[in-house]
Amino acid sequence: MGTGIGPADFSDILPSGNGGIMYDAFKAMGGGMMKAGNSMLKMAVSFWGMCCEAGVKYLKVNPKGTNAYGTVSGTIFHVFLAVAASLIVLFFLLGWLNETIDINKSFTLENMFRFFVRFAIASSLVANSFWLVYGITDCSVALVNAVNVDVSAMTKNALKEEVLIDVGGMTKKQKKQAVKAAKKVAGEYGYFGNIYNQLDTNEETEAWDWFSDGLLCFFGGLIGGLTILVCGVQLVVTVMQRLFKMLLCIPFAPIALSGLAGGDRFSHSAHAWIRTFIGYGLEAVTMVLAIAISFGLFKDANLFASVGNGTASDIILSICGMVMPMISACAAIKGSDMIVRRCMGLG
Repeated sequence: MGTGIGPADFSDILPSGNGGIMYDAFKAMGGGMMKAGNSMLKMAVSFWGMCCEAGVKYLKVNPKGTNAYGTVSGTIFHVFLAVAASLIVLFFLLGWLNETIDINKSFTLENMFRFFVRFAIASSLVANSFWLVYGITDCSVALVNAVNVDVSAMTKNALKEEVLIDVGGMTKKQKKQAVKAAKKVAGEYGYFGNIYNQLDTNEETEAWDWFSDGLLCFFGGLIGGLTILVCGVQLVVTVMQRLFKMLLCIPFAPIALSGLAGGDRFSHSAHAWIRTFIGYGLEAVTMVLAIAISFGLFKDANLFASVGNGTASDIILSICGMVMPMISACAAIKGSDMIVRRCMGLG
């Protein structure tokens, strides 16, 4: 029966102690893997920043100012408008018959007057449905512009990690040299600078420590980078879907609003269209807020604070602290439609 060999068993055949050619080789290998992991995280964060900028840009776009608006407001809209003009009369007659043939109700002059007022309101809304669309879209864009989102400032310091150093018992010159060395390590190894500095200053560090921590940083950076890339793509796709949905709703406005002429039994289509279109408009505010608060929320909570001791748990916590703002922002943006509908009672 064979015996399993785990990572701890390899430490017996690797050189021990702080020094030697083999030690330096494993140190260089571990440092190289840390640099590679940090580079993948930097690339992913840059991509996330571009996706956020593109998302905020599209959230500030007014549908009526796009080329696609000419498509939905052209021939197809006028066809639906003509159909709605016929449906207004049809719904008016159906509503009239519904009231007059009910023997339990007395059809008075007030009821007749109410029917004609409702018919006039429905006709006016259908004829001016363009202006209703304009008003809702203009309000949503104004609300988005009111939210100050500086994407570059949020992502600029995402990979900025200060290297912790112990300056106790050092002279002024030694402190200056230690700070200079720490800045150099932070510049070369970025988010994994603390881990590199901890291993480099610890006299008990062995060759296997460099290799194992470097390998963990490499795969952590790879997995974290891929996670951020996926979140960035999902963010842009969700924002684009919201704009598509708004554009697709516009041609149905006349037909939906024509149901108001028939009374309560036929007006549910108008209520549904208005709730849906307002919901799509307010989704933009929820999306831009999710982008704005994601980094600050986790920074203030300090949920994944690491202590820089170079252990596996410390590396995992560091990477989790990096990717969680992106994951949370992406999840909030994808669920923005449900948030708006629950908060505003839009169904």
